[in-house]
Amino acid sequence: MTSARTVLITGANSGIGLELARCFARDGDALVLTGRDTATLAAAAEDLRRAHGVMVTTFIAELGTDAGITALLGDIAAAKLEIDVLVNNAGFGIHGNFTTLDSAEELALTTVHLLAPWRLTKAYLPGMVARGRGGILNIGSIYSFSPAPWQALYGAAKSWLLSFSLSLREELNGTGVNVTILCPGTTLSRFRTRNGHHDRPSWFTTTSAEVAVAGHRGFCRSRALVVPGIASKFYVFGTHVLPTSWLGRYVYYTAYRLRGMPAPRLSEGKKS
Repeated sequence: MTSARTVLITGANSGIGLELARCFARDGDALVLTGRDTATLAAAAEDLRRAHGVMVTTFIAELGTDAGITALLGDIAAAKLEIDVLVNNAGFGIHGNFTTLDSAEELALTTVHLLAPWRLTKAYLPGMVARGRGGILNIGSIYSFSPAPWQALYGAAKSWLLSFSLSLREELNGTGVNVTILCPGTTLSRFRTRNGHHDRPSWFTTTSAEVAVAGHRGFCRSRALVVPGIASKFYVFGTHVLPTSWLGRYVYYTAYRLRGMPAPRLSEGKKS
């Protein structure tokens, strides 16, 4: 990979997206950042320009709707920006029982996690292949490898992204275009607090900066998969060696029991 690329990062207001923007800015890359909050995105862009002297273009985008994805593609085309690296980072989670969750929220979740990466990749990958350079960095999760009880759609979406990334990587072999998927575990960021979790630093958590540095390094080294942190690596190892029928319980114990978090079981809700 070479410097002086144009890097599109979705969901760059804060967290892993913003930290990845800092990583690419240190390489001297021009940035195209999307987010939903105008003030936060503008402040992040100004900080990156001042700290690294790079060109930063911002677009307010609602990637939880098909219309929002279409609008972003149109805005980038109108600005005549050539995307060399695509980072599909935007996303959010929903925590609760599948039977009781709001369908509108679930549709937005599947749109931002599945439809947006697909459409953006479809739009910018052909140009990368034609130029013989570039790449895609997708942000998955350790739930890409396992069931995710009480986050069923989120886990399913991340599993899809893992398969999509690894499949594309093989298709692109020899083209000069790389695909890497970054699969973090529990990361201290606004993503977690929006999802209803209140995590504290511990042996099983990582910071957004740590995740971003690991992902950026792995992408620049053309790695297929990056799993930051010893605890997350142990988790993924467990998903590979345990019987499939045990995986749901494994997630329950590692994600809930070991951390003292309540799991909203339907059976408990029916008790009188």
